[in-house]
Amino acid sequence: MPLQKSRKSNCRWQVSGRWLALVGSLTLAACAAAPAGGGRYVENPAAWKTIDLAEADMTLPLVTPIEIASLERQEHGSQERREIYTFQGVEGYVKTTRRIAGAYPETYVQSLKAGYAARPYIAQLSLPSADRIKTQVNWAFLNGKSLDGKFLSRGFTAEGAAPPRYDNCFVARTAYLMVDLEAIKRTPDAVDTVVEVLLCGNRGDLPPYNDMVKMLAQIDVVADRDTFRQELADRTAGNT
Repeated sequence: MPLQKSRKSNCRWQVSGRWLALVGSLTLAACAAAPAGGGRYVENPAAWKTIDLAEADMTLPLVTPIEIASLERQEHGSQERREIYTFQGVEGYVKTTRRIAGAYPETYVQSLKAGYAARPYIAQLSLPSADRIKTQVNWAFLNGKSLDGKFLSRGFTAEGAAPPRYDNCFVARTAYLMVDLEAIKRTPDAVDTVVEVLLCGNRGDLPPYNDMVKMLAQIDVVADRDTFRQELADRTAGNT
């Protein structure tokens, strides 16, 4: 499926205004360490800015079954990188948040195990054009990626609706260990990346549920920028 580079015109408003307000209310709390001299270390995140798909932190542009409309990034110093994608023909977003050289606290990790706390999270979600998201059932997300017997991902996925406008929604909140750094001591189930999805449309607007789960199972951090750019160019040209 052809992909489209980030645009600053028609689609950016979906992210810059109402969407950043909505997504910001669900943003992960920063977990910066306190300085040695006491007090609390606070590093203000930079403003959101539009970036080209070739600069994406994650490989989502290679694995998404939906055409991307825009991509914006926010850097939290050297600690955390957040990116928000919007898509053609559907309302909502995919948000990726990655700790660059660390991991999320154990208490947060526990909340992501096999769908735990999915319902309270979904209860907070809504679209600016519709009522709150309603889901029948949510499923645990354990995609089988493991290292030395431990899962490197966990979370949940769900199908739902957003009355009165949308009868088909896909919701997910999944976490991964993308970069296992030997120099950093971590618990066996540590995670450094969280992917949040809220996409809604009507029947036929969204790909099948299994295709969306497959996207989450395939996503990874971009390890080789040159290779990623070439694969993205090939996909855009329809060579893959």
